[in-house]
Amino acid sequence: MWISPKQARWAVLLTNKLFFSRAREPIATVRNAFCTLAFT
Repeated sequence: MWISPKQARWAVLLTNKLFFSRAREPIATVRNAFCTLAFT
């Protein structure tokens, strides 16, 4: 969940991780792209 009081916006990204791994980069890429789209 991201909240931006300055822009008076908020966003929630719901994901379902299908498998467990130590690789964090794939989901981090999705989160960063979502946050960029939600707040620009």
